[in-house]
Amino acid sequence: MIALSQLWKSTTVKQQKYCLLPEDTITISGETLYRIQALREIGTDRGWGRIEKGDKGGYITGEHNLSQSGESWVGGNAKVYGNAMISGNARVLDEASVFDRAIVTDDTLISGTAQVFGDACIEREAAVGHQARVYDWALIEGEAKVYGNASVFGWARVGGLAIIAEEAQVFDNARVSGRFCIGRPPSDRGEILPLEYTPPVIGGNAKIFGSARVRGGANVSENAKVYENAVVTGLVDVKGNVEVAGRAYLAGEQREITGNLLIRRGFFGHKILDLSGPGLEPAAG
Repeated sequence: MIALSQLWKSTTVKQQKYCLLPEDTITISGETLYRIQALREIGTDRGWGRIEKGDKGGYITGEHNLSQSGESWVGGNAKVYGNAMISGNARVLDEASVFDRAIVTDDTLISGTAQVFGDACIEREAAVGHQARVYDWALIEGEAKVYGNASVFGWARVGGLAIIAEEAQVFDNARVSGRFCIGRPPSDRGEILPLEYTPPVIGGNAKIFGSARVRGGANVSENAKVYENAVVTGLVDVKGNVEVAGRAYLAGEQREITGNLLIRRGFFGHKILDLSGPGLEPAAG
């Protein structure tokens, strides 16, 4: 007869996805991290490759950092520590770091040297890569992507098919969603965008913050800022040193708004032609 303790141990081992390797450790901020090794095959249908039994992964401090269920994995030299948690089918790869109380779950991907920390949450099919940082209480969801040297922080929320890239920043209580791009979308790591989604090549130091909303097919690039309670929607391209603030509402067909402008009030629809009209003032400085 098999002892109950042996049965429990056998069942526990069978359920485990990985183990810690005590002989392969690193130390970060006083915490000891252990490299992991797969105890079974791990794979998803997301095209990230399968992990074979015996493959070594990245580093974690303990089982509270990486779920033993699901197909989630920490690979390469990626690091997960503190009280951060990786679950679902999520992958943390390359030299990426997830720490503090951050949560990465569902079918998400963290790669490059990206950092996710604080109380940030990455969920659904979102991705964070290159040197991007997501922190504080920020939420990245849907199929949104944060790349380049972009930062999303504060209580910001990025979702839909949005792409935040280059040096762009989204912070405070900003909400970014829909089918649009802030910054130049990357193509050097083979990320696949939906076939119908071809954002223009834009770039720069765009900032979306306050309670601003940017949605639809809108683009914000270069040194443009959208903040306070402003809304930019439709096929509007805001660039240059334009600032959209207050309760301004920009919408309409394909229009480019550039120069040194401060837009603080009024509704501007598909008839945007005269940039010296009511509600438009020169931007300070």
